[in-house]
Amino acid sequence: MRKLIIDICFCIPLFLSAQPGLDQDENATQPTVSEIKNHIETAEKHLANQPEKSLEHINHAINLSRQISDSHHESLALVVLAQYNFRLGDYAQAVESAMEALIKASENNDTLALAKSHRVLGLIYTLGFKQYDKALGHQLKAFELFKTLNDPTSIAAFCGNITWIYAITGEKLNEAHRLADRGIQLSDSLHNNQLLSYNHNSKGLLYKAQQQFDSALYHFEKSNQAARAAQDLAVLAYNRQLMGEVALQKGNIRQALEWLNEAAALSSKLKLREVLKESHKSMAQAHLSMGDFKRAYQHFVRFTELKDSLLNWETTQRAILVNRQAEEERQKKQLAALEQSARQAQREQLIISVFFAIVFILMSMVLMLVLRNNRLRKLTNEALEEKNRQIEEQNKKLLESSNLRDKLFSIISHDLRSPLVSLRGLLGLLQKSQITEEEFKMFAPKINQLLTGMNETLENLLGWGQSQLGIMSFQPVRLRPHDLVNKVFDLFTDMARSKNIALINTIDQQLEINYDKNLLELTLRNLIHNGIKFSHSGGEVIVRERPLNSGYVLEVADKGVGMNARQKEEVLSGTAGSNRGTQGEKGTGLGLRLCNELLVRCGGYLEIESEEGQGSVFRVVLKDAVAVSNF
Repeated sequence: MRKLIIDICFCIPLFLSAQPGLDQDENATQPTVSEIKNHIETAEKHLANQPEKSLEHINHAINLSRQISDSHHESLALVVLAQYNFRLGDYAQAVESAMEALIKASENNDTLALAKSHRVLGLIYTLGFKQYDKALGHQLKAFELFKTLNDPTSIAAFCGNITWIYAITGEKLNEAHRLADRGIQLSDSLHNNQLLSYNHNSKGLLYKAQQQFDSALYHFEKSNQAARAAQDLAVLAYNRQLMGEVALQKGNIRQALEWLNEAAALSSKLKLREVLKESHKSMAQAHLSMGDFKRAYQHFVRFTELKDSLLNWETTQRAILVNRQAEEERQKKQLAALEQSARQAQREQLIISVFFAIVFILMSMVLMLVLRNNRLRKLTNEALEEKNRQIEEQNKKLLESSNLRDKLFSIISHDLRSPLVSLRGLLGLLQKSQITEEEFKMFAPKINQLLTGMNETLENLLGWGQSQLGIMSFQPVRLRPHDLVNKVFDLFTDMARSKNIALINTIDQQLEINYDKNLLELTLRNLIHNGIKFSHSGGEVIVRERPLNSGYVLEVADKGVGMNARQKEEVLSGTAGSNRGTQGEKGTGLGLRLCNELLVRCGGYLEIESEEGQGSVFRVVLKDAVAVSNF
């Protein structure tokens, strides 16, 4: 009875690896992983009918897994290799492959591969070596792992596997019935005919062991129906052999021979030697009971041949397994001795390494101290050089400040005092009636010109003082440059009229920009006054605008005396001195310097295009966004 079950291994495709619910999470965009999965699924598909093709795909899967260090799929491929060897009857090699998969799965906490490894080991020890205690241990471990994965397909397959063990050993038959019923229920709900055929077969085996023959035949027939739907001829052959035994025990000899002949034909075709052996044994008993001693003898001889062949094969496999286990033990001992020697060598190496490490650390510390001293010396020298540079820069600024101070005193003492003295003298003459009112009016344009220049000088001095003291702030507002230019023109109307100079404003009246009004007015006042001052009689001063990527450009153009390259450079660098206008107007040179300095602080700048005798164009580059909020 116990040997009847062995050839069921040829009809149990352990197809669980192909179930999508059990796959480990992985990146579907990796073609190599997808290729490995395809090889594993194809190998499982061809295990029963094309074993050579299956082996080819197994080897591909193992090699690709090792190339990309994919331990999960390598373990699954080794499980399929164990199934392949198991089906060929090479039980020792099957155990070796399954154990390799088990070890890898344990190292990586791979629940799926671990469960599959235990399950295939359970089948090998059940149907191959018939060591049912070991088989049951592996199957129960697989069952617990499959439960954590919560996969009904795996649980349904397990129910059939463990029920066979209980049916063979005759132990825990009530528990076996419960598991068989659960397997049937799960298989039916999954519409999986293959699993359904296995679990009905298990249920029939249990009833056969309890000699409840009618119930056994019912479940064997149910198993046949599901096997036909799944096109599983191996299960049909096994069921017919079991049904023939049941019919023989019931005394229905003709029905028994019919089923046994079907089983023998199918098992011979499928090379199911264990089913074929038991079929010949039962047919010998049937013919013997009918008195057909010749046929009974023929079937008995065939039974004996198959029995001896299988016994020799099983003995050989057991011997191979024992030899391999002994070799593994010997290798473990050798490995332990080598590890002990290696540890001793490592200790000696560690002592040497520590010694050299201490020497190296001491030398490194000395080197670090030397480098640190050099670095500190270098930093000290650099700090001294930087301090000297700062002192030189401060001396330079002090010298510039002193020169500028002297210049300002000169302006205050001469350029500002001279117009005031002239005005006071005229007023004194007028007061003493030494000149008439009409004569005083004749001097009025000249006096106005002097006062305008003096006012401009005072405004520039005030602006320069605020700049030096750091109290001038940049406060942008929305303004119209056209209106601001007109306001400045009003200040210089008399001066321009006295020189017959036209003041022209071409800026768009609707244009608005965001800028500091006082700064822009100061700049325009200096540039327009400068244009009038250095223009010839009958000339013109034009103010225009043009857009810029991040702001605007205001241009003040005249057709006056112009400047050479050196004069332009002096104006922009702030080193220009005082120059007289076309009618002897005095100036300080401070206004343009102040304008350029303030524009630069606000993110703008001043450009000059000029040629001697051809006039000048002063470009004020403004930025619509606030570049500097305080200075």
